[in-house]
Amino acid sequence: MRAFLLATAFTLISGLSFSQAIISTLSISPSNPSNCENVTATISLVLYCANYTYNGATVSTSGNNVTINLSYSAGLICLPALQYPTLTVNLGQLNSGSVTISAAAYLNSTLSSTSAPFNTTVSSCCGANAAFTLSDDTICVGDTVTTNNQTATADSVKWFDQLVFHDTAFNTSIGYDTAGYHHFRLVAYSDTCNDTVDKHIQVYPLPEVNLGNDTSICDGEILSVSAPNATGYLWSDGSTSQSVTVDTVETVWVEVSSNQGCVNSDTFSVTSILPYSTVTLGPDQTICPDDSTALTPGSGFANYLWSNGSTSSSMNVNAYGLYWVEANQSGECSSRDSIFIDHHTIVPIQFLEDSNKCGTNTISTMVGYTAYQWSTGVISASTTVNDTTMVSLTAIDGNGCPITDSILAVVLEVPAVNLGNDTHVCPGDPLHLTGNVSGASYLWSSGGTGTTLVVTSAGQYWLAVTGDNGCTGMDTIDVDHCVGIEEISNEFKIYPSPATDFITLESSSNLIGTVFIYSVDGSLIRKIQSSDSQLNISVLELESGLYFIETLSSGKTEVLPFMVGK
Repeated sequence: MRAFLLATAFTLISGLSFSQAIISTLSISPSNPSNCENVTATISLVLYCANYTYNGATVSTSGNNVTINLSYSAGLICLPALQYPTLTVNLGQLNSGSVTISAAAYLNSTLSSTSAPFNTTVSSCCGANAAFTLSDDTICVGDTVTTNNQTATADSVKWFDQLVFHDTAFNTSIGYDTAGYHHFRLVAYSDTCNDTVDKHIQVYPLPEVNLGNDTSICDGEILSVSAPNATGYLWSDGSTSQSVTVDTVETVWVEVSSNQGCVNSDTFSVTSILPYSTVTLGPDQTICPDDSTALTPGSGFANYLWSNGSTSSSMNVNAYGLYWVEANQSGECSSRDSIFIDHHTIVPIQFLEDSNKCGTNTISTMVGYTAYQWSTGVISASTTVNDTTMVSLTAIDGNGCPITDSILAVVLEVPAVNLGNDTHVCPGDPLHLTGNVSGASYLWSSGGTGTTLVVTSAGQYWLAVTGDNGCTGMDTIDVDHCVGIEEISNEFKIYPSPATDFITLESSSNLIGTVFIYSVDGSLIRKIQSSDSQLNISVLELESGLYFIETLSSGKTEVLPFMVGK
C-alpha cells in the first residue's frame, strides 16, 4: 500500500513539474543589428519549483529562423516556490534580412513552454568601421582636443560637435570656450553605407578670479589683495597664499587652480600713491541751546561724509555732541576731523516785584543781563504796570543767548476818593463832606473815622480811605469862607511826601509852635516843640505808610497828612 502511494505521488509531482517552466519575455540587443555584430538574447522565465536545475542553452538556426532551447532538470519531489530567473544567451552574428527568433524551455527533456516569436531585420554590415581616440576626454575651458582616427576602409569622414558639423579632415582638433558635457561624433562613409561612433568630452570651467580694478592707494596704506577661494594659488612674487599685500606702485598677478586642475589668472595694479587732504572743522564750539551752527571743512573738496551719513558740503547742527567729517580733494585721500558742540548754561529769569502793589507794580529781574525787552515795550531792567496783567521778558545774557519768561504782575486797586471841587462855608450853614467809597475804613483830617465830616470853618480838609486790600487813597479839598468873611489861609506846608529820611514842616509865620505826629489809627507817635518857622523831622524809625502832623500855633489847629515810603 505504501509503495502504491509513493508511486502515485511521484507521478503527480512529476506531471506537475514538467509543465511549470514558463517563458514570459524575449528581447535581443541590439534590436536592429547588422550581420557583422554579435547579438544577445535576454529571456525572462517563471519557475514553479525551487529545485529546478538550469543545464544551459543551445541555439539552432534554420535559414532566417533562430531557436533558443533552454534545458532544465527536475527531481522527483517539487519544492514549491516561485522563481523568476533572467537568462542571457549569445546568438552570435545573424544572417541579414528578416529574422525570427523564438525560445523553448524544456524540463527533463520535455517541452514546457515556448515564447512568442521576436521578428527583426538584420542589416548588411558596412565596410567602413568608424573608430577614433581623443588626446584627452577631460579638459578645461580654453583647451584644445585632438583626434587619432583609427577608422579602416572609409572613403570619407565627418566630425560633429553637439551634433553640429565641425570638420571633414581625417583627423581634427577642437577647442572649447564653454564648460559642460560635449558630445563628439565621427561618421565614416564607405560606398553607400556609413558607420558612426560617439565619444564624450567633459569641459571643466576655469576657476573664477578677479582681483578688482586697478587703483591708487593712500600714502602709508598697505592694501590687501585677495583671490577667491580655490585649490591652489601662485602669485607673481612666488607666494602661494590666498592674498598678498601691496604698498607701492606695482603690478601683481595670480594664478588660481581648481580641483580639476584648471588654471585661471588675473592682474592688479597700484597706479599711484595719493597724499591726504587737509580737513579741519575748527575749534570746539559752545552755542546757545536754541541756536544752530554750520559746520564745513572748507571749500574745494570733491567728496564729503558726515557722522550722520550726509554727503553734502556742510552740516547744520544744534544738538550737544561730537561731530566728524571725512573729506578729500580731487586726487587726494580722505582725512577726518571732529568737533565738539557744547551748550551755554542759561541762568533762568528770577522776577522781583514791589512789596507795595497799590496802584502800580514794578517788575524787575534779579539777574543781570546785557539787554532787555519787556512785553510792555520797555527795554530797561524793570517795567511798571498799572493793572494786573501777564508780563513777559526776553533777556540776552552775557553769552548772547536769549531767554524768555513770564510773570503775572498783580496791581491792587487804590480806593478812588473824591471829596469834590474846592468850595466855601458860610456862618450858620455847615458844610457836610462825605466819602464816596463804600466798604472801607475812613480817616478824616480831623481824626474822625465816620463817613461824613461836618465843616463849619474855612480850611484845608482831607480824607484817607483804606480798602480791604490795605491800599489807601486820599483826596483834599480847600474850603473858603463866604464872600465878605475874612479869608483864612493855611499857614503850614509839609514836604516831601512820601519821605524816606526826613520831612520838612514850614510855617508862613515865624513860629511853628507845638507839633503832634499821629499814625493812621490815631495813635500819638511823637510831640515836638519848635519856635522856628521851619522844622526838619526824621522819619527813619517810621514804617512805610500814611501819617498825620497836627500843629498848634497862636490858638489855631491844623492837621496835615504825609507819607513815608522806604
